[in-house]
Amino acid sequence: MENFLGRILYRIAPRTAEVVKFLVHAGEESGGMMERVLAYENEVKELRKEIDELRADSRRVAELYDLVFERLERDRTS
Repeated sequence: MENFLGRILYRIAPRTAEVVKFLVHAGEESGGMMERVLAYENEVKELRKEIDELRADSRRVAELYDLVFERLERDRTS
């Protein structure tokens, strides 16, 4: 029955059938593709979190620079 459905799927949507076949075989491998994909997803989440922290720090530094220059300008004109 699976073979029959697989052939029908391959005739209707060959690219989708290839992807499904790849995913089935990738899940069967020990230490295979799925574990790596999950590890990469976790790594990307951590990197995004770090990037957000860097952006916040950069924004704080820019705000401090603005305050310093405003203060210097105010002191210069006083």
